[in-house]
Amino acid sequence: MTNKHELIAEMTEYMKQNGYKKRRQNWRKDKGEIAIAFTIQNSQYDNNMFYLCFGVNIQSVNETQSYNATSFNIQDRIDGNRVTIDQAKYAVKLWEEKYGTIEKLRVAAIEDRMPIYCDKKARTYLTTILDPNILFYSAKRDS
Repeated sequence: MTNKHELIAEMTEYMKQNGYKKRRQNWRKDKGEIAIAFTIQNSQYDNNMFYLCFGVNIQSVNETQSYNATSFNIQDRIDGNRVTIDQAKYAVKLWEEKYGTIEKLRVAAIEDRMPIYCDKKARTYLTTILDPNILFYSAKRDS
């Protein structure tokens, strides 16, 4: 079982090296049109349990300055007690690789590969404001 305090200490250094700013148990990276966040969320049921929450916010859809991933319009979370510190770092890296640009989000929305939670405004924005190059993304990938 991962110790939450050790995880926070390790993640603070890792996130800083990767351009994130910290507030409490939350980290945020602004990337122009979007912001990416990572939150270590305490469980309301057990003081020893916690979750790793991941978020992407489309600034033109939800103008928040929050650092908390749970206030973003695209979110997912995993059980923090079941991952190692290295797995948590890898999960952050993977989240940013999959959803770290507006173009990646649009492709994911069009191909129905969005995270567990994506609010309706974000999904509508991603699937109706199209870059002509993205329309052919799937066809290019298959050839």
